[in-house]
Amino acid sequence: MSKDNRKDIHELEFVFLSLIPKKIKVGIIGGGRAAAIKTASFLERGCNVEVLAKDFVDSFENFNEVELIVGSYQSDFIKDKHIIVIAIDDEKVVKEIISQCEEQAKIFINAGNYRHGNAAMSIQDSLGNINFALNTKGGNPKASLMIKEEIKNNLKEYDEFIGFINKLRSKAKEFNEYKQEIISFIATEDYKFMWEKRKEKECLLLFFKEELVHKLFN
Repeated sequence: MSKDNRKDIHELEFVFLSLIPKKIKVGIIGGGRAAAIKTASFLERGCNVEVLAKDFVDSFENFNEVELIVGSYQSDFIKDKHIIVIAIDDEKVVKEIISQCEEQAKIFINAGNYRHGNAAMSIQDSLGNINFALNTKGGNPKASLMIKEEIKNNLKEYDEFIGFINKLRSKAKEFNEYKQEIISFIATEDYKFMWEKRKEKECLLLFFKEELVHKLFN
């Protein structure tokens, strides 16, 4: 009896990786609407973007910090890029690009069918101190957008607290002996509760040396 593969067909597992955008080069192949959407997404995050196409839709006129290259695909285009976006309909050229991306171990997104790439764009948003991204296992970006605001609203109650403990964490790194203990202690719901009661310093004084706590707050 053959194995039931329906779960594998409809669901994909994703690995989330946070990139430093100003160090990332993105090459987008195609000048249509899908390419424009991907261009906007990467530019918004601060990536360096080049777009190669025979012609471009009007929305590309709205992009300032992007290099537009008029022409057909050549393999040299992907050599110096970290991420490649394939947003064209020519199946023969698409297969050629995929093959070359795999040979060169590129991260590549197939805008026509994300299952034929090795990456997918996540829905992203941020608060003052928190960045987050999400996908649905079934590859449903509209559903991700639907729940994004709910997640963002839930994270708002943590945002200011995260900013506060980020500062404590940076100072705690100066105390090698207690560093891990402090970092583990402050990143808890219990400590958040004391912070909300404005007892964040008094709470630490119960468990750590007075001199150390004073240095954390100065």
